Amino acid sequence: MPYALALTPATLDPCPTSYSLAEIVEMIKLSHPGRLVVLLAVICCALTAAHAEGPAADEQNAGQGVLDRATELRLTTRSLPELLKIVELCEMALDQGLEKENQDFARQLLTATLYEHAAKHSELIFEQQPPDPRWPGLRTVAAGSLEKLLEYDDTMASAHYLYARLQLLPRGDRDKAMRSLEKIIELSADDPPRMSKALVLRSQLADDVNKALVDLNQALELDPENTEALQRRGLLYLSSQRLDEAVKDLTQILEKDETDVIALQAVGEALTQLEKYDEAQQFLDKAIEASPDSPINYLLRSRLHHIEGNQEAAIEDLNETIRRAPKNLPALLMRAQYRLEFDDLELAEGDVDRALQLQPGHPQAIMLRSMIHKMSGRYSQAIADLRRLMRNDADNTDLQLRIATLLLEDGRPLEAIDAFDEVIERHPDHWLARRSRADSMLGVGRHDEAIKEYERVLEQKPDESGALNNLSWVLATSTVDELRDGQRSLELAQKACEVTEYKLPHVISTLAAAHAELGNFEQAIEWSTKAVELEHPDHQEQLELELESYRNDKPWRERTVHEEKADSEQPSDDDLDLN
Repeated sequence: MPYALALTPATLDPCPTSYSLAEIVEMIKLSHPGRLVVLLAVICCALTAAHAEGPAADEQNAGQGVLDRATELRLTTRSLPELLKIVELCEMALDQGLEKENQDFARQLLTATLYEHAAKHSELIFEQQPPDPRWPGLRTVAAGSLEKLLEYDDTMASAHYLYARLQLLPRGDRDKAMRSLEKIIELSADDPPRMSKALVLRSQLADDVNKALVDLNQALELDPENTEALQRRGLLYLSSQRLDEAVKDLTQILEKDETDVIALQAVGEALTQLEKYDEAQQFLDKAIEASPDSPINYLLRSRLHHIEGNQEAAIEDLNETIRRAPKNLPALLMRAQYRLEFDDLELAEGDVDRALQLQPGHPQAIMLRSMIHKMSGRYSQAIADLRRLMRNDADNTDLQLRIATLLLEDGRPLEAIDAFDEVIERHPDHWLARRSRADSMLGVGRHDEAIKEYERVLEQKPDESGALNNLSWVLATSTVDELRDGQRSLELAQKACEVTEYKLPHVISTLAAAHAELGNFEQAIEWSTKAVELEHPDHQEQLELELESYRNDKPWRERTVHEEKADSEQPSDDDLDLN
């Protein structure tokens, strides 16, 4: 409301100079409760009083003239620089000296002006979507005005509330936010709705879910109509997997406003996790109807379709998101992931390329590209992508294991062993790294080292089928006589078959090899025949050769023929730039 609109004749009439400023304020409060009307009425009365009394004569009121300039400027000001000028004049007037009543008025004018200055900057952060991109600087300016305000009046709850909201933004000072919220709670003993709002903000500072829920529950007890408290509690229930409680809170919001998009999205997500897919889709459909341009609506419904196995509908929702927001990075990456799952490698790679054009070096996009390279047989490029990711995350064990595994799959077991060594050096008890290193050693004929590694794995994981099978295999088939142990091999093979329920041909073939090492060729032929009948697409030829060997009463021997593959394909640094 323009300031001048408050200055009606009716406002001016009840301000005779015989009343004190305090009396005038109380009269105006009774008829015009709005804070701005009261402030402007006070300003008018102050000007009237100043005009009637003339210039201040004594030294105790030497700042009156400066205060008059501030009050006159306050009636007409619109700009932010003029607001700061009013603050400067008020401070100058207080420094020069004012009578007690005028000191109170100057402080009131100063604090109200500082609050408006902070509020105008804050509107650009909180009252528009998306927030002004300059928000960090706006936050700094607004917070500075509020800090000065609170030096003059630490009891203004609205200033503490706005200050806490600003400090709760990313990279804000959470301790300062907490101090302001505690002050509001202290000031709000007789104002339950105001205390309720402060508790909602304080819940965001809680270091665990239960503490946050205590604040939100109290907020709703104080003000059952506090929709923000209800929404935050519902979202907190959702994030902590208390899904039924989340649905209960969020549907209460929808009873009051059936177009609340956040509530519709959250209920849809909760029902999706509860596997109530038909109900979930109804809420997500309503969210799209209420806000057809919101990308998150289509992303959530796409995820629902994907869970249901409706690939076509999942992709179409992502297509719709990207049509409306061509630079939507999450939608591009999600579509790439879905296409990758269905072996649409070319289309998936196109999405990843677009994502990397939008945000070069995006880790998820680089990871997806590595997976695409692997599935396309481009192992060197897949490994190079992962190594580039490790430059920014050198301690990432998962990345190191992925690299080592790809090296092994690419026919480079010696390099793989070095990579596994790095993981084990940092994590000596990492059983998967040890098992994989043992597999690599087995592949290059380092049987004694492989046996030791498998034994260590089985100390940690006695039922790990891969270690059971591979250790049994090397004990039965090693070309080094002193390493073979037929009886131990048989025990391990039988356990491996039990763990895998006699369903895996390569495990059954190990059982046959153990029997053959002990000279039990009749049993070896029996189990080897079963392995051949089960068929293994990658090892069928070897399975048949093993069976032929047993029919000739010959045990099988591990054949180690290794030629380390050269790393022939390396993408350029520019292609993988993460900066």
